[in-house]
Amino acid sequence: MKREKGIKTQLLLRKGRRELDRKTSNHKYLPNIAESPTVTNIYGDKIAIIMWKRGKKL
Repeated sequence: MKREKGIKTQLLLRKGRRELDRKTSNHKYLPNIAESPTVTNIYGDKIAIIMWKRGKKL
């Protein structure tokens, strides 16, 4: 969807992860970061903090 609409993203990834959509995203790798079930999305002045958990809804 972001490719069709021309939306660009900037990502910070743990070392060892891969970004599959390299055409519409700029990404940097951070070494020595512990794995976390939390994802933070920032869009303009809005922030979404998402916590993932397998098997059960939070």
